[in-house]
Amino acid sequence: MTSRRIQLALLWVSLLPIANWGLSLSFGASSVHWLDQLYAWQCPRSDDRTLTAWGTAFPLCARCLGIHLGLGVGALAAVFRPPARIAAVAFGLVLAVMALDVATEALAMRPPSASLRLLTGVWVSATATLLLVRSTQERAQMRSRPVERSRPLTGESGADRKQRDTQTRH
Repeated sequence: MTSRRIQLALLWVSLLPIANWGLSLSFGASSVHWLDQLYAWQCPRSDDRTLTAWGTAFPLCARCLGIHLGLGVGALAAVFRPPARIAAVAFGLVLAVMALDVATEALAMRPPSASLRLLTGVWVSATATLLLVRSTQERAQMRSRPVERSRPLTGESGADRKQRDTQTRH
């Protein structure tokens, strides 16, 4: 699968929660039953951690919604082609931020924040997606490069080869 197809698939998946929410807003709750079942399997969806807009709850908790949205953000960010190493460092940093968020909330050092959960979900997912797409792109570039032919091994040392090369030039 090409990296462009991966990007489009991730972008499509990232929009599913928004589409599900929009359909629920327009046609009533659980209008897309199979999608609700999928979300129920992957997300606990507790009411205190779920965002609502215009009186309709999103089908996922704030962090899971952020993770889904981050798939699209990362796929779009890959268009700018940052090096995979930078994406890997960024992923490590935002993963540490998410761990800090989870730890401070679990230790009751601060009250739960849906907006912070949404933001950390987007950050982690976007950087992970960016890392995945950029790694795929860089691997494809490496495969498309022509293989350089090296000299056959003759058992001679580097100094012998250098001496032979200088003699043949003169």
